Parts: sequence; C-alpha cells; structure tokens
Amino acid sequence: MKISSLIVFSVCILLILGGVASMNAAIPMRDQKTHKSLSFTMKKISDSTESQKPIKAGYLCPTCIDILDFALADLAAAADAGVIGSCYKLCNAIIGSGTYAWEGCNVICDAIGINVFIDIIKKADLDPIYACQLANICPVKDCTAKRCASFLNSGFIPEKIQHGFPTTFYSGLQVYNASGPGEVVFTLNGAFSTENMMQRFYQPNGYTPGTYSIKFTVTTKDDDAKALEWLPGLYYAVVDVCEGVCGDLKPHTRTLAQAKANFTLTPPPWPGKN
Repeated sequence: MKISSLIVFSVCILLILGGVASMNAAIPMRDQKTHKSLSFTMKKISDSTESQKPIKAGYLCPTCIDILDFALADLAAAADAGVIGSCYKLCNAIIGSGTYAWEGCNVICDAIGINVFIDIIKKADLDPIYACQLANICPVKDCTAKRCASFLNSGFIPEKIQHGFPTTFYSGLQVYNASGPGEVVFTLNGAFSTENMMQRFYQPNGYTPGTYSIKFTVTTKDDDAKALEWLPGLYYAVVDVCEGVCGDLKPHTRTLAQAKANFTLTPPPWPGKN
C-alpha cells in the first residue's frame, strides 16, 4: 500500500476513536497553560476577488499537529534514550496521553517508517507544524511576497475597565497572499502577578486571500488556583499571525502580520470585591 493511501486509510481509525481535530477550528497549543482568562475566535468574512486555489492540505494535517503538539517532546526523549526498533515501542512513550495520541502516533509512524519518523522528530526540534510538513501530511505554501497580510483597525473595546470585568481585542486581518499552516499568538504584559500571559492557536489550514475577523476576550478575574492576580494599571497586548511557528527559524516560517493594543484596568468599586 502506498504511503499516501495508508495515511488516508488511517483517518478511519482516528474517526472511530473520535479524536480527529476539526479542519476549520483553531487548535490551542497544549504545551502551554490554557488560560481561562482568554478566549479566541477567528473567522473569514470575505474572500479576495482574486482567483482562489485552495491549499491542498491533507485532512490529517490538523490531527497530526494536534497529536505532535503534546507528544513531540516525549517522542524526542524516547528516541534519544536508545535504539528503538519499532513504531509500537516508540509510541509507547506517549501511551499515557491516551488512546487517540497513541493510535495516531502509530498510524503516522507505520505510514512513513520508524527510521524516517525518528529522523523527522529530531529535525523538527519540538515544532509540530514543521514535523507534519516533513512527513508530507501538512502542505508547504510559503508566502514570498513583501507583504503577505496586515491588521486593520486593531484595539480593545472598552479601553478602560474595572477589575473583574472583560475587555475584547478586535481586529480585521487582510490576507493578500496565501500561506501554509501557521498560528496566531496573543501575548499580554502588564501589572499582573505573572511575567506575561501567552496563548497560541494553530491554524492548520493556513491563510487564503481575503478578510478575517480576529477577537480575543480578556477576563480580568483573579484566579487563586493559578496565583493570578490582576492589578490596576496599563496592559499591553501583541498579536502575531505567522506562517509556521511564530519566532522560529525553521523553513516555511515567517511573521505575516503583527498588531499592538492596550487597555487600562482600574480598581473595583468596592475593595476586595470583583
């Protein structure tokens, strides 16, 4: 059976397990804390009038990224620990992550071979998008234009809020040239009890020309369980849209657009109450 046919056949296994990631959904990065204070939506609201040639993304690309996002570190450690003669033994390193991850690992490994899979794990260096591209599961579509995308009318509404209340970052994103799988990263710095707050959301289908709406909602409620305290002051947000993993130096990686905005947090009307 050809490699491509085996990978396609594997979809049946993952569907039975109920673990296939949605092709249209952004995937939150698993190796970072998922902040209850942040929520994210991104929707395409209009297509470019230019002719569209959809990026030929295999429908296992979102699943591959989802699996390797939280499995790549453990797989790399297992590969470095010694000689591994089979996919079964290698994938046993992530069996604690659940049946979905273990089966997905075996499917990918069996399709491309144990030696190739280990080589990809080492070359990817904890980058799940690049790993899935090396495995020919995710497409490569580099934007080579000088300007690939730009943000439109970015800012928080409202710009001034009382402690305990939400504010939302709104922006349009105009994509001029298509690019492959990437991510959207929201980073917030300010007068809270943590160095910064960062959340990454994978975009396994990449970006095609047109206009997108991006929305991040920030809820400024203290979280004792995570030792998160929101203090009055100015908060600065940076939103990056990237091909590949933002800030990485691997092939098929580039920052497409960046937006900055801020909001001011004031004390609650009654001290000690949200």
